[in-house]
Amino acid sequence: MILRPRSVWIFALGFVPPFMVAVWLYPSVLPGYQRAVFAAVNSILGVLSPLAEVRADLTGQWRILVHRPPTDHVVTYALRNANIGLLTFFQQVVLSALLLATPVGLKQRLRLLASGVGVMFCLHVSCVAGCAYGMAFIDNAKSPVFRSLPIILGPFASGLAVVAWSTLTWRYWLAPMAPATTSKRVGRNL
Repeated sequence: MILRPRSVWIFALGFVPPFMVAVWLYPSVLPGYQRAVFAAVNSILGVLSPLAEVRADLTGQWRILVHRPPTDHVVTYALRNANIGLLTFFQQVVLSALLLATPVGLKQRLRLLASGVGVMFCLHVSCVAGCAYGMAFIDNAKSPVFRSLPIILGPFASGLAVVAWSTLTWRYWLAPMAPATTSKRVGRNL
């Protein structure tokens, strides 16, 4: 398989406009997206034990609420970074721009965009639920593992957009190699 250089240039030049539009739209889309992720996360956490819940306060800081049985005492852990939502979900912006810049037809780009947004949503739900459940399960703020769980939402999540994009588009970038031609001599039998 060989990489098509023309496609790389088209992609590089086509990335900037969708990225700028996505960055511009991001602040208005973020609250609804975050609510949707938290609804999915909390529905998953609601069936696990120990019972936990994720919320964002008015400043945007995330809180993990752990319900301790049998008295149902609630312990709240605030994530240190007040902008965790902005940073975690920014991958949707990057992935959207990458998919819209992929040099394929318009219909295929829109299909890729829909698939990519869905894949990234599932990855975000998995990361947030994993972090919250791990914190609820350990339930010890002094534990180094407990304190390192939010890394799932920060640096780890940073590469998810590129991984999702490359998984969805690898076949458009690599063309099958043409089979080697062999020359056959057609001769006459004498």
